[in-house]
Amino acid sequence: MFAAGKEVPKDFSKVVEWLRLAANQTNVAAQFNLAVFYSQGVGVTQDFAEAVKWFRKAAEFGDRSAQYNLGVLLLNGAAGDPDPGEAGKWFRQAAAQGDLSSQIQFAQLLAAGRAIVADLPEAYVWFSAAIDQSSKEAENLRDDLLARMTATQITEGRRRNAIRGAVEDQYQFGAACAKGDGVKQDLAEAAKWFHEAASKGHPEAQLRLGLACAEGKGVPQDLAEAARWFRLSAEQGHIVAQYHLGVAFAEGRGTGTNNVEAFKWLRKAASQGVAAAQLRAGLMCLHGEGTATNVTEAAHWFRLAAERDEFAAQFQLASLLAHGQGVKRDFAEAAKWFRHMAERGDVVAQFNLAVLHEQGKGVPPSPDEARIWYRKAAEQGHAKAQCQIGLLLTRGTATNYYEAAQWFRKAADQGETPAQYNMGVLLDTGRGIKQDFVEAAKWYRRAAESGHAVAQLNLGNLFELGQGVSKEMAEATKWYRKAAEQKEPKAEYALGLCYVEGRGVAQDWVEGYKWISLAAVHGHQPAIDSKATIENKLTPEQKAKGQELVTSALAKTKAN
Repeated sequence: MFAAGKEVPKDFSKVVEWLRLAANQTNVAAQFNLAVFYSQGVGVTQDFAEAVKWFRKAAEFGDRSAQYNLGVLLLNGAAGDPDPGEAGKWFRQAAAQGDLSSQIQFAQLLAAGRAIVADLPEAYVWFSAAIDQSSKEAENLRDDLLARMTATQITEGRRRNAIRGAVEDQYQFGAACAKGDGVKQDLAEAAKWFHEAASKGHPEAQLRLGLACAEGKGVPQDLAEAARWFRLSAEQGHIVAQYHLGVAFAEGRGTGTNNVEAFKWLRKAASQGVAAAQLRAGLMCLHGEGTATNVTEAAHWFRLAAERDEFAAQFQLASLLAHGQGVKRDFAEAAKWFRHMAERGDVVAQFNLAVLHEQGKGVPPSPDEARIWYRKAAEQGHAKAQCQIGLLLTRGTATNYYEAAQWFRKAADQGETPAQYNMGVLLDTGRGIKQDFVEAAKWYRRAAESGHAVAQLNLGNLFELGQGVSKEMAEATKWYRKAAEQKEPKAEYALGLCYVEGRGVAQDWVEGYKWISLAAVHGHQPAIDSKATIENKLTPEQKAKGQELVTSALAKTKAN
């Protein structure tokens, strides 16, 4: 009444008397208000000593506002010398009760080390508590503090705040444990804190816990549990979790294989810029997995991933550009992407770039540039490149058959059929290395068994001549036939002669005429020259039958 002037004249001195009476009876609110009056000089002469006395009494009963105000007066030395140590004690008590101002004040004392031992991690905790109450001031002060703290101090601050239940710091401390950042690496401890934060819905923690479960790091490997955490994170929109969930469905890791679900999640992540997801989505579109085959869409995803430096996507895009699949054929752009990868050491890109330079597609034709890139790929063990560099060394004016043989052998040893054939040729002819028919036959046979038509022909020749192998016409005709069936003109002619002369096979003029005629059709001059001679030795019936066989063979060729 006296303070408000209701029914009686306003009289703060009377208010003070009534407050004192109540305060002496341990009324905490009265003690607090009496202290306020003394600190402000309302109704009494301003007296900070009395203010401190009454704030202390209320503070001792746990009044957080009194604790804060007492701390301020003690810190500022309003009733004597400043006493930051005592002030800190009261700020801490009020802070523990959630008083925002006290949390900031106590954190500042800890950060500055004023009359109490400096404790930056603890300051971090109390600034964080104030930030939880939406204090922008505390946020700015904590940023300044973090700039002063070491990695170890930051991690310790996060550990303490994690124990306090702060979800973000539970995740951050888990991440520090996983990496060994400011604390000894401990994957089990990391997984524990990831679980704490993940259980409260932290999407990044859910992802990290999923990865830990998938890889068995810090926890027993459990693919189903990994997929569960990936899904929880993905459903909150975490794009990396969406990618991993898509991979889990694609590979049946803890989920059972489901390409439709895989494509759905990969496409979500791809649409938000995850390069690995763009690559996967592109491959699924290319192969019709989980979605209809769509090479145009595949090219779209490959391009996006390629522009984000996803190596495999760059290769896929370059290949589509080179073949005009899903995009307009563009050898120049294909060469650009192959070069980008080649310059960073990708062996397949080096080979493909060399091919483009050799053929002059998308780049100026340049045997020298082709040789450079073939050699780079060859030196990394690329068998086709080794074979190509060998071929280039056998052409032009700067031939080097010896070096060519070294490259052919490297590729041949890796099973590269053309290199096996060319190795046979050099050994057969003695170019660059000592002539050796036995070795030549060995390499021809390897290439011949892989279906190389000219190697089959040459192996047949060795068997016919008995060079490097025993002289066996039956074996010779066997290899001539294999090559002839691949439309190798020389083999067709050789097989035809074998039939005409009855060497290695029963003599059959009609069959001989068929093969010699086919060789002639395929442009082999000796066959063209001898065809008329053979025809003159046939009866009209034999000639008609032979021509019928030739027509049938050519029709089959056309049909295929």
